[in-house]
Amino acid sequence: MTVSPLRFIPIDINKDLELAIAFRADSFLLSYGDPSVFLGSDGQGRLEYEQFIRNRVSVFPEGHVHVWKAGEIIGQIECIPRKNNPEIGYVNLFYLREDHRSKGLGSKLDAHVVKVLSTMHCKKLQLRVMPTNTIAIRFYENHGWRKTVDMESKSGELGMEKRL
Repeated sequence: MTVSPLRFIPIDINKDLELAIAFRADSFLLSYGDPSVFLGSDGQGRLEYEQFIRNRVSVFPEGHVHVWKAGEIIGQIECIPRKNNPEIGYVNLFYLREDHRSKGLGSKLDAHVVKVLSTMHCKKLQLRVMPTNTIAIRFYENHGWRKTVDMESKSGELGMEKRL
């Protein structure tokens, strides 16, 4: 039995925008227990995200990818060097569809982010995670990420970083 390799292809906004939005909304459901945190009380979150992802794909397509396996999209990554400090890469999203989680594929997503941001000369990576998302925290720690107080947010998210 051969295992289909993962491919990381820039998000095709014209074709797969709705899927990108659905993945992002699901990530908020997983992280916050409620996708309305993503959508916003006024419903503008979807439009804001649409503008955000269109801009990000145009500026740094290699960091805003859909994860493909055997001809289907199974996940999404959003990462970019910080504007104010390009030696730091920021990861907005690691996402795998539910039917592809806990199968070792997250390691490949993490490796892809390291590869992409290393080529951009980033020396460390940062992300935020909800403290209640213990599965994600355990995954990050097992992949060399460490908690940092420098990145704690007002909304209670925990900052984590990984040195390259």
